[in-house]
Amino acid sequence: MSEATSSRVPALDGLRGIAVALVVAYHYWPDLVPGGFVGVSVFFTLSGFLIASLVRSEHESTGRVDLVAFYARRVRRLLPASLVTLVAVVGVMLVGEHPDASSVAGDAAAAGLYVANWRTAAAPGGYEALLETGVRPLDHFWSLSIEEQFYLVAPLLLVWPARRFAALTVIVGGLGLWFWWGDPDSYFATPVRAIEIALGVGLASVIGWPGRRLDPGSASTLLGVGGLVALGWMSLVWHETDPHLFRGSLVGVGFVSVALVLSCLGVGPVQRCLSSSGLVWLGKRSYAVYLFHWPLAELTSLPPLVAALVTMVLAEASWRLIERPALAGSGWTVPTIGLAVSSLVLAVGAIGITVSEGGTDPVRASEVFGEPAARSDASSSDDKSASGNGGHDDVAVVPVSSDESLDVLVVGDSQAVVIGTAWEEWAAVTGAMTVVQTGIRGCSGLLAEGWEFRYDNGESGQMRRPGDPACTPPPLEDLLVTHDPDLIVVAEWGTAMLDHRWAGDDTWVSTLDQAVADAWGVRYRRIEDLALANDVGLAFLTGPPCGRVAPCSEPGRIDAYNAVLEELRLPVLDLTPIFAAEPEKYRTDDGSHVSEGRPALLLAAEVIAPFAFDAADSTAKSGS
Repeated sequence: MSEATSSRVPALDGLRGIAVALVVAYHYWPDLVPGGFVGVSVFFTLSGFLIASLVRSEHESTGRVDLVAFYARRVRRLLPASLVTLVAVVGVMLVGEHPDASSVAGDAAAAGLYVANWRTAAAPGGYEALLETGVRPLDHFWSLSIEEQFYLVAPLLLVWPARRFAALTVIVGGLGLWFWWGDPDSYFATPVRAIEIALGVGLASVIGWPGRRLDPGSASTLLGVGGLVALGWMSLVWHETDPHLFRGSLVGVGFVSVALVLSCLGVGPVQRCLSSSGLVWLGKRSYAVYLFHWPLAELTSLPPLVAALVTMVLAEASWRLIERPALAGSGWTVPTIGLAVSSLVLAVGAIGITVSEGGTDPVRASEVFGEPAARSDASSSDDKSASGNGGHDDVAVVPVSSDESLDVLVVGDSQAVVIGTAWEEWAAVTGAMTVVQTGIRGCSGLLAEGWEFRYDNGESGQMRRPGDPACTPPPLEDLLVTHDPDLIVVAEWGTAMLDHRWAGDDTWVSTLDQAVADAWGVRYRRIEDLALANDVGLAFLTGPPCGRVAPCSEPGRIDAYNAVLEELRLPVLDLTPIFAAEPEKYRTDDGSHVSEGRPALLLAAEVIAPFAFDAADSTAKSGS
């Protein structure tokens, strides 16, 4: 947010420039700046400070606050550039027939209605899904939605002193922390993140700015240096999966932001540094930089440095051609009206797309395979070009003879969710078999064996413990009774790559440790015994290790896991060479999960379904 006031302080623009630089670095160079997301917290606190100061200044000058003018300023400042982003992203994906277009259309609708953060939190996998797969070029609108929600309640500043408003927000935030304590979705929860905004509001009420500057001296310098060091440390050390992020540590970033704002209002070397022309330039264009950088990262294959430069060029164009003219206008200009109408059309159209396609699925199977088809009368399942593909000759569909049927139960982690969901939908549409997906994102099968696991190598890595209600699927025995499958397919090699430890132990180990390898073997032998007792086939999927989560790609981990599967002498399908052979067809945006939408549907139809028939036949023969 940027306000043009007589009391504008260039150093605050510079602080905004640092904040957006951290966010861009986090998205473009996550290994270098793994905690750059703290820049969003700086934006929250700075926004609370500036809005409260603006309201206070107008009230003291005129004795009132013009609410119509207040919201008109917000519209002129925020709406034009955001609409350009939403229209451009959705348009590009629709014109390019991108498989995730319908999901992104729903994201655009949520962004246009300022509820993007709640949509993200409510989506399958919530926060953790962001770290996995799929093209999500509008995910960054979650933070803008929280700010817009704050603007909706900002008029309370007119009837309550800012201190009381800030205190109430902190109380609500405290309740939110209690409610979402330890839940990764707290990252998007408005009550929790509102604490950071409230700190800015409280600061504005305490120091009485604008109209007052801090006295020059060592205090301003100490606050600034300490704040910059703390912010830099957080950016370099914190990680997106650290559990302390979901237990209130982001409030600490708010206090660091308060220190930096105070330093900007003083006089000293930090204030002069933040007032440098380069940082001020970046700060004034930070809104457009934030809007444009993420879609470029998600929708193009530009190298990060090139994408960052393109972002700056687009941000300059946005500032000159869109944002500054809109800010200078009085009332509703013709371009603003046009953009507002576009926003309404976009929101309604996107909601229509989302609803008509049955939710937020990236692409429906009927779009790929045609309408539901009856089972084919083909006599051989080897003829993979038989009827039932809805006229899509580029898609191989496994035919099923009239006297043949296969019911499949898919279990595991996010790999099972992505593959199993697409497979289940394909099966329902084509009539080729029955598939039921029961996987849970981010959950290791060893939890049931008394092991904990974490998402990264740091001791503070986000952990799951045995009995975690978010990772407790129905017992396999119950699933077998409910669904009566012919074949169980296990897909959980993603979490198998993570560090585990026996509950209560202090030592984290991986599949390179024999104890963990043995634990996987014990789990799978129990599943095998259960399958044999119920006359059910059993098969496994494996593939490339995780992409973004730190320890997954460590050499040897996936080999040790695959060795466990080899000892079982059961059917195993390794997707690694398949992904490598046709990377465009079976796209893996994170290097491990097949991308949701068409890639997952094609993989299910052309690769996994034929494997399932062969596996069911193989295990049936071995058990007879």
